Amino acid sequence: SIDDLRQMTEILVITQGERGSHIYENGNLIEVPAIPAKQVQDPTGGGDAFRAGFIFALAHNLPIELAGRIGALCATYVLEQIGTQGHQYTIEEFVQRFRHHFDDGDLLNVVI
Repeated sequence: SIDDLRQMTEILVITQGERGSHIYENGNLIEVPAIPAKQVQDPTGGGDAFRAGFIFALAHNLPIELAGRIGALCATYVLEQIGTQGHQYTIEEFVQRFRHHFDDGDLLNVVI
């Protein structure tokens, strides 16, 4: 069960596609909304992209909620292309699109 998994790990992330994701940390639930795709082409690799963005953000010491939102945008880019590695963007493009949906409090300036 989810409660059993939460007891076994410090952080539990459950992605739910277009319903966003749930991050459990230290007994708290963080709900992360999905970022709508311009057009869904192929969902293959969306979870992997979420995980990559999430881990990247944590490795740069960004807050866990921000990490979840970064993961959500990474997943959205994958959805908009056919195949798991057909997407590309610059950091500047990523940050601009991120800020269209969320306020990062200028924390993304750390990765620019």
